[in-house]
Amino acid sequence: MFGVVDVGKRVMMQELAIPPQLYLPVMFAITTTMVLPFAQRRPIPDTLWDDAWLFAIAGLLVAAGNHIVLLAFQILPASIASPVINAQAVVAVVAGGLILGESHFRVRLVAAGLAIAGIALITIG
Repeated sequence: MFGVVDVGKRVMMQELAIPPQLYLPVMFAITTTMVLPFAQRRPIPDTLWDDAWLFAIAGLLVAAGNHIVLLAFQILPASIASPVINAQAVVAVVAGGLILGESHFRVRLVAAGLAIAGIALITIG
């Protein structure tokens, strides 16, 4: 699925020359529309406004990260950009093991190392 999405991004960025400033708002709107039916309806907690600034910062970080990814797809071929960009799963493995104390950390760390080696082979190849 990642590959299909990444090739689609590359086609939109390079072949169709869609600017990231247009793509990102459309992507966020489509994603919101797709997950909205699955949202649970609960009363809004009274503490929502206390944490609103955290949500705003997180949203800015997500938008900036997506913008950088889209710039990479404008410049690089999908076969190089996609594996490097999807190496974020390795970061999730390390964070899950170190911060959250998830089980079988050593095995997952070895698998993450193999993933990095595979990414390196794809990128150099």
